[in-house]
Amino acid sequence: MEIAVAVVTSLDNRMTHGNQDDIHTWVSHEDQVRFKALRQAHDTLIMGSTVYELMREAMAHTSERLRIVLTSRPGDYAAEGVPGQLEFHDKTVSEIASYLEAQGRQKVLIVGGGRMITDFLSHGLVDKLYLTLEPRLFGEGVQMVTQPVDCKLRLESCEQANEAGTLLLTYAVER
Repeated sequence: MEIAVAVVTSLDNRMTHGNQDDIHTWVSHEDQVRFKALRQAHDTLIMGSTVYELMREAMAHTSERLRIVLTSRPGDYAAEGVPGQLEFHDKTVSEIASYLEAQGRQKVLIVGGGRMITDFLSHGLVDKLYLTLEPRLFGEGVQMVTQPVDCKLRLESCEQANEAGTLLLTYAVER
């Protein structure tokens, strides 16, 4: 099973513009195209409850893709769950990785937030990092990594996506 992270950040490593959680106000069209392609290429998406709350209305449930929401309060979402399509768990990242592997999941994509990305990286569970680097500086906002993590990465690809300088980067996590 391959676990990847997809994230868009400003040049100062911010996934949000200050307190504004809706990234659609500042990310490029090119990032959105890439993110859509990544979602379609993975059989499982993992997100935290904050990301779920932001994406909830736009989600179309399908048996082709499992969405896992990691939350400390899965009971709050019991009425929204659809087994095999949308599940809410309070498992640790190691437990969720084992759970997905036991289900035969092949390609897992973590779509946020920062604490969850940090947890997966800290536990050595991430194989690939898809990073969109937008030419913006915010000075505040949620960071991709929320505590010290020591991960060695190897650049696999780098593409300038537009004239503004949006970069689409792909890194392998070396173990």
